[in-house]
Amino acid sequence: MTANGTFLLKYNEEVVKENIDNLDENEGCDKAFDVIQELSDSVTSGYWIHDCFFYTNKKGKLNYVISSK
Repeated sequence: MTANGTFLLKYNEEVVKENIDNLDENEGCDKAFDVIQELSDSVTSGYWIHDCFFYTNKKGKLNYVISSK
């Protein structure tokens, strides 16, 4: 989450398993995550149900996003 929005990420476990021996603990593994979608809203809480992400924003409004990937 940033000041202007939130990123929905997908974790790629296979990339981590393939590169686990070469990972620098201070750098992490950027390739382990793919950006699914960027929301121009601040998320205060959320829950995934299959490909749909339900969340509330700072104003307490319930929203949803259907994953495109």
